[in-house]
Amino acid sequence: MPPNRSNTNYSGREKPLNRSITHYCGREKPPNRTITRYSGRGKRPDRIITRYSGRESPQIEWRGKPPNRSITRYSGRGKPPNRSITHYSGQRKPPHRSITHYSGWGKPPNRKLITPCWVNGRPEQAVYGKHGKFELLNPILNTTYKFVRDLYEEIAEVFPDKYIHLGMDEVYHACWYMESNLNISEFMAEKGFGRDYKTLEQYYVRRVLDIVSSLNSKYVIWQDPIEQGVQAQMDAIVEVWKDSTLGLPGQFQDWQDYMVNITKKGYKTILSACWYLNKIFYGPDWKRFYQCEPLDFNGTAEQHRKVTGGEACMFAEYVDGTNLLSRVWPRASAVAERLWSTRETMNVDEAAFRLDQQRCRLL
Repeated sequence: MPPNRSNTNYSGREKPLNRSITHYCGREKPPNRTITRYSGRGKRPDRIITRYSGRESPQIEWRGKPPNRSITRYSGRGKPPNRSITHYSGQRKPPHRSITHYSGWGKPPNRKLITPCWVNGRPEQAVYGKHGKFELLNPILNTTYKFVRDLYEEIAEVFPDKYIHLGMDEVYHACWYMESNLNISEFMAEKGFGRDYKTLEQYYVRRVLDIVSSLNSKYVIWQDPIEQGVQAQMDAIVEVWKDSTLGLPGQFQDWQDYMVNITKKGYKTILSACWYLNKIFYGPDWKRFYQCEPLDFNGTAEQHRKVTGGEACMFAEYVDGTNLLSRVWPRASAVAERLWSTRETMNVDEAAFRLDQQRCRLL
């Protein structure tokens, strides 16, 4: 059999010229074979990452991947060449947390932004498995809130998004413990917080929410602050991420319970709990994503109207450039079809055909 036959089941001793894969979606030439290896030279089309560095603190930056690839870096000086790039998601999501996971900012000249962790009366001490030398934005300094105001003021000025995702989940208090952190203990005693570190966290959250609201910006937050009693603006969107399939056994309830509680408080919601792409199940796990219906919770019609959509999440604890694309695609396509389909569209066999076609488009 000649090497260039269209039969994908070619079994000859020679390798077909264009058959490095046996299933290639009906094309004579696999669709994306012009780039087979990226050596770091030049600009790979699907790896262009935009970077934004702030005017106030250009060392602090976040990255995104808007569809307009002509802008690869904006330094925060002057007018960005094309502001429309921010409309790809409808929300601006600077570094994922508004208080925690900011240890990278604990470097000069921004070190004062981050809380120094104390051990045995000494600051800037790490304890393996508990905390680093610096963790969490420092909630006791007015300079922290000035920085937060300047940062979000700049975001609101530069990017015309309606919503800013503020994060605010999974705050770990080990760095604040007053048994060792003298500065935190003095502040909490002055404020009458006692030994309740959640109260200190709420103090920070309320101040940040007030700052963002004063800038006439709307915000998205994770569910954690609402569960701790923080009163957000009623036009805020609360993202539900917790589910019994995540975390330790028994740590969380089913996502449906959280949706009931959040919508009962009158907040609009986004669901992401059942669409964590970094979590892998054996076999075609896209079916789990496809069969997760955001309105399948025991709520009233008014509560169901509070559900504005969903988000597929990819967290990178165990993901890097070697496995990112295979984790996201085509599994995220199942989430996309679920979110634009009716509740009644649930046939996974029919969806499998459409998703197979979508996989072909992506290859």
